[in-house]
Parts: sequence; C-alpha cells; structure tokens
Amino acid sequence: MTPADLALLARLSEAAYSIYPAETRQRVAALGLDFVGQVATDLCSVTVVRWNGRQVVAVQGTRVAENTSLGQLFCDIDTDSIATQRGVAMDGFWSPLAALWPSVALLLDPGRPLLATGHSLGGIRAELVPALAPACDAVVSFGAPQGAEAGFWRRLYRPDGPALTRVVFEADFAPGWPWLDGVSVEYDHPPGPFLWLHDGRAEMVSRRPALNLSVADHAIDAAYIPALAALAKG
Repeated sequence: MTPADLALLARLSEAAYSIYPAETRQRVAALGLDFVGQVATDLCSVTVVRWNGRQVVAVQGTRVAENTSLGQLFCDIDTDSIATQRGVAMDGFWSPLAALWPSVALLLDPGRPLLATGHSLGGIRAELVPALAPACDAVVSFGAPQGAEAGFWRRLYRPDGPALTRVVFEADFAPGWPWLDGVSVEYDHPPGPFLWLHDGRAEMVSRRPALNLSVADHAIDAAYIPALAALAKG
C-alpha cells in the first residue's frame, strides 16, 4: 500500500460515517470510487464500493460528532467475550458485524478479491472481516482498538492469510482500548508491526512510547487524513 492508497482508504473510511446512502454515494463518487451499496443497523454500518477492480468494504466507526449513536458507543464498552469459530472476540465489536454480514454478502461478488477498511470501531471490525469473509485478502485499519484474544488473531492472520496494514497516528488513545483494568479477558491486536504516523513520517514499529492518551490524535479528518495526504505528496 502506498501513502496515496492509504490516504484514499482513510477518506473512504471517513465517507462511511454517513448514515444516508444517497449522501454516502456522493462522497464515494467524489473519491473516484464506484458505490455499490450501504447496509446498516444502529449498531453497525458497512459501505461497499469498487476500486480498481477490487471490492472494498468500509466499516463505519463510532458516530459521536454527528448523528451520535448510543448503540455504537455501547458496543465500544461492551467488553464481554464471545466464542467464535476462530476463538474469543470482544462481543461489542464482533456480534453486530456478524449479524449484519449476511446482508453485506449479498452485495459482494464472490469471484472478486475483497479489501476491508475502517476507522476506530470500524477499524477493529474491518480487522474481523476476514473471519466472516474468506475472500478478504487485505485489511487496512485506522486507529483500531484491541478486539480479540491473541489466539484468535494468530489463527486468522496466518503467514498465508490476509495482509494487514494497521495504521496508528501519533498518541491516538484508541489502540490502547480496552484497558485491562476491569476487563476479564485480555484482548490484543493482530500480530506483527503497525504503521505509526508521527513527526511527519511513517515508521513500522512493534510498539509506541507510553502515555498514548490523545483524543485529538484519533480524528480521521483532522489527524489521519492530513498526515497521509502529506506523505502522499512526498
């Protein structure tokens, strides 16, 4: 993935925050992508587009600034665990996506490769998509929290499994959620390094310095997109 590709997917992840399909279609078209459809409940929304012959699903992040969703906010803090065929995942992240997925699958061509992307809640759900769609061979997430046990991720992201690009900006607080205090299950990120955007550059790292507590650094529009756009310009 080039910086320009990542910047485009970040903008698509931002477009997926729309709750109105007609508006989403306009936002997708403005990016030069082909809108296929949008399926949603109050707990989960997925936008399907086509990009250079590839299908892309963009999973909506938590709506807080506009058209606030109390249901999605509850999903963010529902740290109960649920057993899946891949292992244990966080219920608030997994169950609404799994319930919606049969409707999403109706919009997909099983013969085309599939990429999943999303920001925040949408980012972690994008990382979970390959467990629901074996055709998903690539995932790009932005500011995703932790969402499953380590064993779940090892089984899903095998060396011959989907390619994951996990992007984190500066001191974004969300990748540290959920914190272990008060959480009965130790959730984790998928294995491997992630792309850390900091100080005007992009670096593959295994961890960041401590005290990543910035809410401002979590913004897809004011943090991730400008940083990636600047990198794309060189």
